[in-house]
Amino acid sequence: MSTTRTHPRSRVHFHRETASLRSEVLVLGSIVEKATLRAVEALRQRDVAAARAIDAEDALINRKRFDLEEASMLLMATQQPMASDLRQLAAILHVVTDLERMGGLCRGYTCRSSREVRSPESNGRHSRRRR
Repeated sequence: MSTTRTHPRSRVHFHRETASLRSEVLVLGSIVEKATLRAVEALRQRDVAAARAIDAEDALINRKRFDLEEASMLLMATQQPMASDLRQLAAILHVVTDLERMGGLCRGYTCRSSREVRSPESNGRHSRRRR
C-alpha cells in the first residue's frame, strides 16, 4: 500500500522555483520604483550625474528582466505546469516586461534631464518639438 504525498519531489522543486521567481519579481519592482523616484528627482534638480547613474541602472533592470523570463520559460519547458501554475508563470512574464518598460521610461526621463541641462536656450523652460 503506497501513501500519496501532497507534493511529489518534482512539485516541491517547482513550487520552490516559482516562489523564488515571485520574490525576484518583487526585487525588480523595488529597483524600478527607486529608479523612478530618482529619475523624477534628477529631472527636477537637473542633475546630470544622477541621470547617468539611472542610465547605467537601466542595464541592470534589462538583465534582470531577461533572467526572470529565461527562468520562467525554463520552468514551463521542464516542469509541465498545470493550468493555474502556467497562468502564474505567464503573469510573471507580463509583469517583468511591464517593469522593464517602466525602467526604460526612467531612462527616458533622465535623457530629457541631460538634454535640458546641456541646452543653454532652455533656461528652465521645457522645449517643445515642432512637427
